[in-house]
Amino acid sequence: MRRSWPLPTLITITTKNTRPPTTITPGALNTSANAAFIMLVIAMLPPTMLTGVTIAFATQPIYTYYESVPRLWGMTLMQDQMLGGIIMWIPGSMMYILSALIIFSRLPSSGKHQKPLKNSV
Repeated sequence: MRRSWPLPTLITITTKNTRPPTTITPGALNTSANAAFIMLVIAMLPPTMLTGVTIAFATQPIYTYYESVPRLWGMTLMQDQMLGGIIMWIPGSMMYILSALIIFSRLPSSGKHQKPLKNSV
């Protein structure tokens, strides 16, 4: 015979030994973690840029399916493809660079302007 557990019992069993969620305050991450974030964001630039440049400067249609699709706004297939590549290249790269600059601006300062800790030995 299978025993049916009431829902409140399951909740208390699963949450009894768990810790409360921790929060990360601004500046709580150390410099090496922020540097790792910056390097990760910068590492994503070349694939996005190369893909955008390849699409923007292609001499033939990359997706031949779009040859049979109706054109909007009077653009040719190659103009549409070039515009898509430029949008992927320029604004896409700007988002990664902006993210890296935001992370870089949140790096801790050299320590000259930091307040001393209370009750320090």
